[in-house]
Amino acid sequence: MKLTTEDAALHDAAVRAGIRTAAQALGGALAPLGVTAGVLTGGSWIALGIAAGGSLITSLIAGTAAYLNFIGNGLPEAYSVLASERARSPKHAAE
Repeated sequence: MKLTTEDAALHDAAVRAGIRTAAQALGGALAPLGVTAGVLTGGSWIALGIAAGGSLITSLIAGTAAYLNFIGNGLPEAYSVLASERARSPKHAAE
């Protein structure tokens, strides 16, 4: 099944939103874990590993939720406006 241009644009935007949201969630969660890792010793490393795993799972859930939100609700108007502005931009006209 071939996607229409509109479907492809929606899918691309949904993927970007999912990846961006997951990366932001993971970055926000791992920064405190990195600081904590510097002071932990012994059995506390297990707790750090569990927290890191929880952060990864949470970020994947957030990214999936963002992706599904785009797929379920369609391309937000702000994204459509930005895409049309980029298409008219001289920088992107040659592409």
